[in-house]
Amino acid sequence: MNMKMELLAMPPSKIQNKAVSKHELVKYFGNGSISSLILALRQGRYDGYFNFDVTVDSEYLVEQENQRKVLLRIGGNYQPHELGIMLPDTSGLGFLSTKISSNTPLTEQEITRAITESASGILDEYMRFTLRDVDYKKLRETVKPAKRRTEFGDYKYKGLAISGANVTYQGRPIYMSFQQREVLRIFLEKPETLITRDVLREDGDIFGKSRYSDVDVTLGKLIPAVHKKLQQVIGAKCIFNTPKEGWTFKIE
Repeated sequence: MNMKMELLAMPPSKIQNKAVSKHELVKYFGNGSISSLILALRQGRYDGYFNFDVTVDSEYLVEQENQRKVLLRIGGNYQPHELGIMLPDTSGLGFLSTKISSNTPLTEQEITRAITESASGILDEYMRFTLRDVDYKKLRETVKPAKRRTEFGDYKYKGLAISGANVTYQGRPIYMSFQQREVLRIFLEKPETLITRDVLREDGDIFGKSRYSDVDVTLGKLIPAVHKKLQQVIGAKCIFNTPKEGWTFKIE
């Protein structure tokens, strides 16, 4: 392998050792096909960023059995094999039934065969990926720098306003650093809405890839600093934390 893996964003630690679908990984590895995702994961493993396993969710077997019952119009407790009827494997994953039922990781050959033989959309729905042994410090070096905004919007919400470098509450100025203002600007774009850690991590005007060795530590200091300055003027709590998810800005 000679391609360079480049992440769109840093996968959160909570995703490690958890079987997730393609749809949960596209925000980090890019919105492509199952084949391109697996190529990226193989590259990441080759470069020593992480290991990974590929499995197929057991719900696939449940759905296949339900489809057989519908096709055969079977009622009660009868199963297709009890009637001596065999249906063709239209999904292309029949050869993996034993591994699926035992939740056993697929071999490289089985992954390739599944991609080649499976019906359209089956893998997107049922294939699962588990990242293991993630070297987060090394992996962070692969994150593509986020785009910086060329325009900074003006926002108002319940007496709080931001315009350019000026922040005010009911006309009273609130002095903030550039970083602090950009955090507040994100909150004011969507007040009373949960802003996830990823949204803040990926903002090019708050964080630069080469400027911070641990953005979570910086974020853990930055949000309280913004909140303290707002509380001093507003006189009440206005940033509410949802553990492991993010923050909501709300003036009550």
